[in-house]
Amino acid sequence: MGDLWGRTIPLDHLELGDARIIDLRGEPDLVPRRRTAGTALGGYSAGWFRLRNGEKSLLYLTDRRRVVYIPTRDGYSLLLSQSDPRRFLEALQDATGGG
Repeated sequence: MGDLWGRTIPLDHLELGDARIIDLRGEPDLVPRRRTAGTALGGYSAGWFRLRNGEKSLLYLTDRRRVVYIPTRDGYSLLLSQSDPRRFLEALQDATGGG
């Protein structure tokens, strides 16, 4: 994923059963609140943030209306802007045999 904050995350570390498509305008608890190590310029946010609910999250956001929220087994979540979030989530589920 992405820039300086990018990393490879093994598929078996993703909690895809709890993943969902969200619009951050309607999910106030999942809105990034505090940047801990990352970039936030204009509409672009990337890196490590604390969400309003206190959760640690690695995020790459360019469009806050089409976001995939994926919890991990490693104590943080992912928030990823996607042009086609349903297709992205289905591809992840297919890759793990869950779709």
